[in-house]
Amino acid sequence: MARIAALVEVGDALNGHVGVVHGGFTAGLLDDILGQTTIHEALVRGISGAPLTASLTVKYKRPVFGDGVYLVSAKVDSIKPRDRPGPPSWDVMLTATVQDAGGNVAVEANSRDGIKQDA
Repeated sequence: MARIAALVEVGDALNGHVGVVHGGFTAGLLDDILGQTTIHEALVRGISGAPLTASLTVKYKRPVFGDGVYLVSAKVDSIKPRDRPGPPSWDVMLTATVQDAGGNVAVEANSRDGIKQDA
């Protein structure tokens, strides 16, 4: 199953509160890396088509500070074909985290992405 990790340096321009990155930015960052992970899984399996986020759950456990470097990682937990009319499609279940330099998980996410194969 596909995995992607990236080191991300954030700055104070992303803050929602003094010194703390806005949660909307963090959610968007996670949604993007989850989508890229889905794309990678699809490529490995020979599936063509763009992923669409069907659901995204984000849990904020610690602040993401505006002056830090964070490890953002995502992985595919499962992929299965959907039983529906039309072109083939898949449900992809994923998880992701944002960890600080000490290895503490600041944010967790679970996502279900859909891929509808290009006709």
